[in-house]
Amino acid sequence: MDQAPDETSWPRLRVLALVAGVIMLALWAWSLVPAIAALRDPRGDPFELIPAFWASLTALPLGLICSWGGLRGGEQRLRRARTALIIAAVLCAIVALLEIVRRMSETEVAKRRKRQLPAIETSHRRQSANRGSCW
Repeated sequence: MDQAPDETSWPRLRVLALVAGVIMLALWAWSLVPAIAALRDPRGDPFELIPAFWASLTALPLGLICSWGGLRGGEQRLRRARTALIIAAVLCAIVALLEIVRRMSETEVAKRRKRQLPAIETSHRRQSANRGSCW
């Protein structure tokens, strides 16, 4: 039952967990920058707080778990850190896919607007020409 703690337990995973934890904590801190700027600006938009809120719910705990597991080691902590890494990777993939969809929809909207602009301009010209002939 008593197992000696494995001092060299998964050194690559420890380094990976520590680096990933520091990166996630840095991303969390980076998400606070717009929120702090919005608080100082009297015309600031309260929607700037949304990224900081969601990062505080996701990146902060996952980053702390990964950092703690990488620093302290131990089999149970590294299992938690590995699980946190997997969850963080899935969340990053979801965010990346949503960003791709957002950019694709922006380009589609821009293409539609380009196609509609000449039609709007010609109809505006016709209306202004008709107004001129009525007087």
